[in-house]
Amino acid sequence: ARVPAPAGRPCGEATPIYSYWPNSLERICAYNPAMKVILVLRDPVQRAISQFSFQLQADATPASFLATDAPKGCTADALNAHIHAVLGGANESISRLEDEFPQMTAETLGSARTCVDCAAVADCHWLPQWVYVKDTCNHVLRFENLESDFSELMQRFSSTVSDSSKIPSYAFSRTEPAQVSECGSLTKDDLDLKSRTLLATVFAEDYRRFGYELPDASTSKSALATMLQDDKKLRARARELLVTLKRWRSEKGATRLHSQQASHRVLKPQ
Repeated sequence: ARVPAPAGRPCGEATPIYSYWPNSLERICAYNPAMKVILVLRDPVQRAISQFSFQLQADATPASFLATDAPKGCTADALNAHIHAVLGGANESISRLEDEFPQMTAETLGSARTCVDCAAVADCHWLPQWVYVKDTCNHVLRFENLESDFSELMQRFSSTVSDSSKIPSYAFSRTEPAQVSECGSLTKDDLDLKSRTLLATVFAEDYRRFGYELPDASTSKSALATMLQDDKKLRARARELLVTLKRWRSEKGATRLHSQQASHRVLKPQ
């Protein structure tokens, strides 16, 4: 952030944590009230896959150890195991942080570099995106449409932005997974039911606010559809058991009544 801006060109600094870390925005505003905050959103599923790919090659931290534990490598099993471990472990902490928002503290976040089950696990890369966005940014772009969204943003500032300050088209090719990671073959189809359910649960507010499609929500294999289907099966089974129980009680009652009547006949004085 201390790098001087090139002559005639705007200068930026990329650190998402500034958007929610206690007092960061206030200090930025005090330093430069004209500072613009731009955030880029991403489909939670693609974001999770990208984060897993990053952890495979990142500097060693507790979170990267989770990514490289057995099963290892760029495989569906490894991806799902990582999501199970990270989101399964941090789910409660993230939920608590959302409940406290915007009154978040460093204690609530936890140690971003050393924890494996706190809200800030893996340098806060698993935090819900709405926490970054709400009441903090001037402009929101979508990773899926980054080139067009950024170009549109630059047009809004065309009077103050020169052509030389625009990002060249070839730079956007790095939004393709294969361009930035050796683990670029994984897709949402590689997610198992538990991973889909965790993503849908932990990032429920992201899906609600930003309109991204739930994991495989259009197919019968979706977490939501599967849960509903399982729920229907459980309800149907419960009804069957209830009918069986009522029948059993009825038959038992009839048998008991019959036995009592037979006993009375036997004991009846001659």
